Amino acid sequence: MKKITSEHTLSKLCRKRGLHHFEDLMAHVQKLPYGRTADRSKFESVLLESKGTCSSKHALLKKVAEENNYQDVKLILAMYRMHEANTPGIGNGPIENGLKFIPEAHCFIEVAGSRLDLTSGHADLGRIEKDILKEWSITAEDTIEKKILLHKEYIRNWIVDEQIPFTFDEIWLLREECIKNLSQVNG
Repeated sequence: MKKITSEHTLSKLCRKRGLHHFEDLMAHVQKLPYGRTADRSKFESVLLESKGTCSSKHALLKKVAEENNYQDVKLILAMYRMHEANTPGIGNGPIENGLKFIPEAHCFIEVAGSRLDLTSGHADLGRIEKDILKEWSITAEDTIEKKILLHKEYIRNWIVDEQIPFTFDEIWLLREECIKNLSQVNG
């Protein structure tokens, strides 16, 4: 078990909430409802607001790992083909618009070589693994802006490369509807 002993802000907040081991924090984060926090740049928001997305939850874990010098924890950003079969709850928006999928950015962590999706209690990385298009190892800070930039760039290129008959704004709006549906189902 990895003890949370650092005197840095996030580690102290964890201990204040009775989370004294990294494994306890992972289990706690996984149980929190899915939902966007008020400020993605404040990693503590996940604990303070008792909710988070794949990005905010895993970024918090990565930051606590850094504070405690855990060298075997990586934060991964994956771009995958999001559809109702591998992301239950997004709705039929893509299909109704003639799309088999929408490229979606998803974060997870790797601890000592094991890939873990702690977004929710029913998150299953195995559901999307065969649909992963690209992966990046990122920092927690990358989830604030770089993740969005990479995601938007990927979608813009996908629209051109695959000759998708929609504008970027139309695809992004459709994606936002999927995420809203997911929040209502999992929140």
